[in-house]
Amino acid sequence: MIIRESNRDRIQSIIDEVQKRSREREICYNDIEKYVGILEEKLDIPKKDMEGVVAHIDIHAQDFPRAYQYKASSTHFIVERKKSGWNLADVFRQDTRGENSRFLVTLTDAAKQKIIESHERFRF
Repeated sequence: MIIRESNRDRIQSIIDEVQKRSREREICYNDIEKYVGILEEKLDIPKKDMEGVVAHIDIHAQDFPRAYQYKASSTHFIVERKKSGWNLADVFRQDTRGENSRFLVTLTDAAKQKIIESHERFRF
């Protein structure tokens, strides 16, 4: 389902269904919009070159102290860039990942090439 305002209620109902028994580290539609925006900002390439990029996002990724005796779980989501926009591919509960694993991104060859080209010349 394409992530856009007209699909907000449908997406939120999917999220609510996944989270019906959880109480912590939950997400909402606004979180998905926000983190997809952050993803686009970090990739920093034209949207047409993002087509086919897949990202597995855990917005609650964090490192827990060793004394924490339970497995913490959070709501994760997977998005894929299509011509018409970002598509919400999946929403599910899973163990919370470490702080450096908030975004797991699979790039296409075109996206990799654009990222390389955008960093061939720079100022500092």
